[in-house]
Amino acid sequence: MPSLNVKFAGELFEVAPQTDFATEAFMNFVTNETGGTPLRVTDSEKRLIRQKFREDDALRGLPPQHHGPGDTELRAYHYLASHYLLGRGVLLVHGSAVVTGGRAYLFIAPSGTGKSTHTQLWCEALGENAFVINDDKQFLQPTPNGVLTYATPWGMVGKPQADSAPLEAIVSLTRGSENRVRALSDAQMLLPLYKASLHGETPQETKAVMELLQRILSSVKLYAMTCTPDITAAKAAIDAIVP
Repeated sequence: MPSLNVKFAGELFEVAPQTDFATEAFMNFVTNETGGTPLRVTDSEKRLIRQKFREDDALRGLPPQHHGPGDTELRAYHYLASHYLLGRGVLLVHGSAVVTGGRAYLFIAPSGTGKSTHTQLWCEALGENAFVINDDKQFLQPTPNGVLTYATPWGMVGKPQADSAPLEAIVSLTRGSENRVRALSDAQMLLPLYKASLHGETPQETKAVMELLQRILSSVKLYAMTCTPDITAAKAAIDAIVP
């Protein structure tokens, strides 16, 4: 397959996907610009990703799952891009982000808590006034004017409605029998956000992650929310945190 020039998270890359699955994921980010950083997935990265899949399954108490070559390749590209972007001041965070009024709201929580359900409920509650910019893999970039979150080939279905959006707030979700929202301090959000973020594989990367976390936490509003899995949760969150 031919190589593709793609742009996401403010960076230009040249990729050479070998599977239809990976090619399709990149197509919505193709650009006519050239001269991007080459990303190449080798057999070594594929073996690493298969090991990470096995570790993730074990952590969830699941038997080893089958992951096809396309899924493995796309995840390997994600691994390479995440570590490259960390060196460019962009941090990977596992979460789902919804945009309304031109501002993004990021929800983080352990897998299975209902992040995606919650952001979809925002879209149901707000209709055309809201859209999900990224449903799983956020790339956050602190800037002098605040924090940006990006649409990327990971966590997207279809063509993104925006390349990026300024981040207004981060919300740590837990499932409960009622809807309650409370503000958090930087110190209270540090551990939940760290758990949801890329972990450095070298001391230099770990230092970069911690520095980015501190810059992000000091630049956006922070909340914890206990929520029910229905539209009343979205309405309660919107009332509490959207200006």
